[in-house]
Amino acid sequence: MSRKYSHNFNEAEWILNSIDDKNSIILSENQRSYIFLNNFLSREKYFKFMEQDNQISLLIDAKFDYIVLKYPYKNQNIQKFVEICTEYNTAKKKSFNIATRNFLSKIRSIDFELILLKKTC
Repeated sequence: MSRKYSHNFNEAEWILNSIDDKNSIILSENQRSYIFLNNFLSREKYFKFMEQDNQISLLIDAKFDYIVLKYPYKNQNIQKFVEICTEYNTAKKKSFNIATRNFLSKIRSIDFELILLKKTC
């Protein structure tokens, strides 16, 4: 039961239930922990510690099948990548709130939306 309230559990469960091939490689801007996903790429290389000018080519060259992004996009490079390199018309969106084991935590009321996109290039 406590696993259900751990950080990112609901997001990982949604991702797994939304993709056909469970062996697909996932890149997520939001997932901090990948204990629930089999194949993943670390988000730091693609979203946190990279030069903005290089981000689109880095994402195009990366070997992954699906990308999960915070929605709406706050980065023009991400928007451009989505336009040229994903199946936006089949995207799946879902709203979440931050899950914590501490039921008194104030951050539990923070809502956000994610979008799951299939990479095409």
